[in-house]
Amino acid sequence: AYLIWRGDIAWEPIQRSLSRWQFSFAALLLLALTPLAQLWRWQSLLRASRLHLPTREVFSYLMVAKFFNMALPGYIGGDVIRGFAVSRRTSGLSSGADHAVSETAAPQGASAVLPSIVFDRMAGLLPLLVLALTGAIGGIWYALPSRLLLFAGALSGAGLLAVLSIFWLAYRCPDTPRLLLRASAKLHLDAVFSALFSGSHQYVRNHRLVRTVLGISLLSQGLILLSFICFGGALELGIPLISYFVI
Repeated sequence: AYLIWRGDIAWEPIQRSLSRWQFSFAALLLLALTPLAQLWRWQSLLRASRLHLPTREVFSYLMVAKFFNMALPGYIGGDVIRGFAVSRRTSGLSSGADHAVSETAAPQGASAVLPSIVFDRMAGLLPLLVLALTGAIGGIWYALPSRLLLFAGALSGAGLLAVLSIFWLAYRCPDTPRLLLRASAKLHLDAVFSALFSGSHQYVRNHRLVRTVLGISLLSQGLILLSFICFGGALELGIPLISYFVI
């Protein structure tokens, strides 16, 4: 309401879109499904680390994290919150407070939770970068602004190369490379980085898990993409379909 009052968002197109509420309703329904996909992905990673927390509890941590990501500046505050919450929960399990949740021995604390959160983030980025790169390449045939396509293509291509390089390094090296370990030691983060690298190595070696996580991420990003298309239909934007991939 404040942005509309300031004139940063035009009210008239939104008002006209109310007559095409079916598109907006479909878009909101698609967006409502994305947290469930994210829950499925993170729960899969936690269980691969032998952290068997109740799904309802994991979902509550995820939604609290999403709230903090929206309410606080930056986009990592929620990850810190959910990492802290699950680390505290699993530390309680290791002390014998709740054996009903996890009957088998498992790595506890940040050493198990941190890799799941970082890998969850990276797995979520990979399909996004692929879709953006697809849009940047496909936009050439639709006469979209060349500078925009060049920027989107370069950024998504570089990001895709960086993520795949990290995956490849974690796959090939069971131990943290000395160069990276020394660099992290200067910041007094060598223990955290070692745990992160060790957990990532276990993840990428699990081919079934990687396929599942990337498939869920593609589904989640696809739902968001479809929601943008539906919102565009409600607003009658009339832009090429490939534009939504870049957006």
